[in-house]
Amino acid sequence: MKFLHFSDIHLGKALNRLSLMEDQAEILRQMHTMAARDDVDAVLIAGDVYNRAQPQPEAISAFSAFLTDLAALGKPVCVVRGNHDGEAQLSYAEPLLRAQGIYLTPPYDGSVRFVDLSDAFGPLRVHLLPYVRPIQVRRALNDDSISTYEQAVAAALSRAQLLPEGRNVLVTHQYVTGAQLSDSEERPVGGLDQVSRQVFAAFDFVALGHLHRAQTLDGGRIRYSGAPLVYSFDECGQTKSASLVEVGPKGAPNRFEALEFAPMRRVRVLTGTLEELCALPRSEDYIQAVLTDAERLLDPFGALRVNFPNLLALRQSGGTTGGEGGSTIEETFEPALSPEEHFSRFFEARNGVLPSAAQMEWIVQVVREVTNE
Repeated sequence: MKFLHFSDIHLGKALNRLSLMEDQAEILRQMHTMAARDDVDAVLIAGDVYNRAQPQPEAISAFSAFLTDLAALGKPVCVVRGNHDGEAQLSYAEPLLRAQGIYLTPPYDGSVRFVDLSDAFGPLRVHLLPYVRPIQVRRALNDDSISTYEQAVAAALSRAQLLPEGRNVLVTHQYVTGAQLSDSEERPVGGLDQVSRQVFAAFDFVALGHLHRAQTLDGGRIRYSGAPLVYSFDECGQTKSASLVEVGPKGAPNRFEALEFAPMRRVRVLTGTLEELCALPRSEDYIQAVLTDAERLLDPFGALRVNFPNLLALRQSGGTTGGEGGSTIEETFEPALSPEEHFSRFFEARNGVLPSAAQMEWIVQVVREVTNE
């Protein structure tokens, strides 16, 4: 059986405070193209659809349109909630969507939802476990002995209704011990949220989300698809992809193919003198510049943005002023906000929610009257 597996889209995320919604919309389009072109049997989305529990309206609209397009292909779509996703936002209208072949995970209640599929090799069950914390599992199962993530995930999966003779696939969102992290991920102190791969021993394939680096563990039985876009400058050397996974007969090794994404803009780190970098061709890529000039420079950020309008960070190191070591200056891109955006941020900070469409329409009208536009 053939699956398209991806995760950690983080709709609404910004890079150095610059919105990536346009880039993410293009990635969603490419995901849909992959699902249609490769004639997959199901799409597996392993969490962190959104970047926060209360996503921006444009993020919700983008994912809604994406699900609509996937549903039109007539393929099952299995989505689990990640640690960044809100329970309400990623389970809304779950019964209605289920009837359309879109399977979401409702708030964790002690059960593990599943979707039954079949192919020439027999039945296959896709189990859906959202990101769970010890306190959630402890309360749902009424078991005060559960105190660690390892215990929580193991206890939750003990309730999974496994096919004893058929194949079992798990879609979940957890941090498996031994996997590689990236700077764009949250890092709990002491690795408290880690679980061992042994808790997944009952499954023939585990489609994981949570870590942004694509990687395979346990001989191909466990797979992180990684994030579809570069979300920090330390990831700029990584190739981002979705995973095309083939699960064959029971006991056979899984087969993987990385389907590379083509981002609208790359994330790059450029190193050199100001003169050298200013001589480079113009680019709309997202840039971090590291200047090696020894002398203090006058407005290097402004000079570089002529050729690199999406310059997001600048660091100058290498100059000495007579002592040991160098002097380092750092500058970070601050996006210019419209009056409407300033109002929206102020309103959200004061009230904990975004302004309504009617409120935004009112403020737009006020700005027009004041500015005579």
